[in-house]
Amino acid sequence: MYNDIQMIRQIILSDDCGDWRCLFNIVSTLVIAVKDKHRDIAILKTLGATNRLIRRIWYGVISGLLVV
Repeated sequence: MYNDIQMIRQIILSDDCGDWRCLFNIVSTLVIAVKDKHRDIAILKTLGATNRLIRRIWYGVISGLLVV
């Protein structure tokens, strides 16, 4: 989770957003999304998904949101 927050932080800072509220909103939204999806993540792990696969799924969701 910490690495994911750092990745988002680097994306925001590289775009020279400068507005720390943007960073807070994005990070807090992602944290809430992970907490809401905790049960779904547990089901995926039960089915045999690795941490890497779950992380790749989240990166796909994040990149999809950043493109839109």
